[in-house]
Amino acid sequence: MRRLKKIKSFRDLGGIECANGKKVVFGRLLRSGHHGSLKAGQALWLKLLYNVNEIIDLRANEEVTDNPDKMITGVKYIHIPLLTDEQNPVVNRRTRGHMLRKVIEEGGAITHLCEVYRTLVSSELSLHGLHEIFTILLTDHEGAFLWHCTQGKDRTGICTAAILMSLGCDEKSIIEDYMRYNKLFRVKNFLIYLAIMIFKFSKKKAQTAVQLITAQREYILAAYDEIKKLYGDELGFLKKGIGLSDSDIVKMQEIYLE
Repeated sequence: MRRLKKIKSFRDLGGIECANGKKVVFGRLLRSGHHGSLKAGQALWLKLLYNVNEIIDLRANEEVTDNPDKMITGVKYIHIPLLTDEQNPVVNRRTRGHMLRKVIEEGGAITHLCEVYRTLVSSELSLHGLHEIFTILLTDHEGAFLWHCTQGKDRTGICTAAILMSLGCDEKSIIEDYMRYNKLFRVKNFLIYLAIMIFKFSKKKAQTAVQLITAQREYILAAYDEIKKLYGDELGFLKKGIGLSDSDIVKMQEIYLE
């Protein structure tokens, strides 16, 4: 398992408690950051340990062009962007330098990312993408599925939240899973904070930079707030927003819970 830990933000959703006390099946639903630096040995472990059949890339077009996934023999790659390059300028190569400076200078990381999370549960592109992902999970449900964005936090977090909602996972457990991201990068994030404090002489800039690269409860709560405003509740989001039927939700639970 040590090899898989080297894949950015990699983790298995197996064991999370969902509907009727049942838990997510281990080795079927996987999430991570991008695979641009995936090594051959790591790819082999993904196949041997998890039998990964499909990898879903949630990144925007320019992100994929700049840092494409490493192809794994026998794995189907599917590109389903949840945001456009313009909707997520902080990770876009052309705009990220300017946007990072702007956000850090103005201290607006939380405001910026709350808006991104609201977009992820309301925009036509994101809702269409989530519908495509569920179609794949419902029809090609052999082996394991792995979805990812760049860091494995924002778009991956919302995709994961939607899947867990369909499995009957409650809001508290979904938020707990989302916040687990920070445990993976605790030391790295502290070093980034320390470096900015030392070289920029600014606590505000250091805090803002860390807010951009960490999971914050405000972000996922902004998504929930938008869901409740637009669709009433999580079930409304799944049915009215993403377009799932009652039978789709029942089938998701039959396939991915035990």
